[in-house]
Amino acid sequence: MPPANSTFLGEDQWETLLDSISGDYCTPILGPEVNTGALLQREQIAQQLSRDTHGYPLGAEKDLVQVSQYLSVTAANPLAWRTKVVQAIRQEAALNPGGADESYRILADLKLSIYVTTNFDRLMAAALRKRPAKIREELCPWNSSIQVRSPDKFPLRQPDFELSPAEPIVFYLFGNLESPASMVLSYHDHLDFLATVARKQEGLVFADSGDQFVLPNKLQDKLQRDYLLFLGYRINDFDFHILMRSLRSVLSANLSQGGNPLIAVQLECPANPQEGPRGQVVQWLHEYMRLLEADADDPVRKQQLADLRTYLENLEKTAQRLAQQLEQLREYLKTLCRLHKLEVIFGSCAEFIRELGRRQQARAASPVLAPAGVGP
Repeated sequence: MPPANSTFLGEDQWETLLDSISGDYCTPILGPEVNTGALLQREQIAQQLSRDTHGYPLGAEKDLVQVSQYLSVTAANPLAWRTKVVQAIRQEAALNPGGADESYRILADLKLSIYVTTNFDRLMAAALRKRPAKIREELCPWNSSIQVRSPDKFPLRQPDFELSPAEPIVFYLFGNLESPASMVLSYHDHLDFLATVARKQEGLVFADSGDQFVLPNKLQDKLQRDYLLFLGYRINDFDFHILMRSLRSVLSANLSQGGNPLIAVQLECPANPQEGPRGQVVQWLHEYMRLLEADADDPVRKQQLADLRTYLENLEKTAQRLAQQLEQLREYLKTLCRLHKLEVIFGSCAEFIRELGRRQQARAASPVLAPAGVGP
């Protein structure tokens, strides 16, 4: 039997998602938290780059986009600063490899024909290579340096190429580490990316295919038709907002199908201040207060006890207020997403993918026919 009482989706919503996966009518769009801790790694990378750049004046040392923008303006040439960022990313990945193997394995086992990612790593492709399938990888040609690549590097533009789970594609929307020029890093990169995606772009790679869009027609068809599953983003992540803006037209076409939402956005949410490490500290302080109460006749202990009690009361009031604000934020986001017919999923990306994997395995063990109407 599949897992019950999910904290992520209702049973009907899970069935819709699983039906879409089984028919290859689902396209995952992968963000940084598919690799748990990647957003923290990006902050550490930005800090290291800002420290290495003597006299970095802009503040926001943890913002990789802003640090990259500064490097792009001050570096001797474009390749130099991009190579510097790539080296920093590789060094951090070697020191802190993260825990993404299980998540990528589960996603690969879904056996879908295309995986879109805004991450710079090639972990999704590595997981797919463990399957008996021919793996293709394709960069989004958002700038001229990518467009001069050989046409065989762009299988989605080849007229005779058909999308199939037997020959899956990983599409790198924001580039990857193997091609530093392809990476959307700085503020100017993000703005150029948006501008390029919004218009037809002539280039050598497009000449023979008749497909002049930066997002290939075959990919756009999938995005307009499929259940879109955004995984591993945070609501305040700049890349997430650029992603949603760049896909605005295909998302609108997808939503125009009507019926239940066909777009699910999984968002990492800030921790409840009454839970986790902060909650443990409060618990320890309460225990310490009980020890002081045992010796409350001592004037010094009595004053310490009074001070600690006041501190805890203020701390708990602050935690309650923050928890209330967090709940209000969640409700606001849910309401906003419902207005746009989006299904928002709060919680851990790794836990959501694990539950998806368990449900997929349970369905495979006792297959049922997909209900009528699933798919395009």
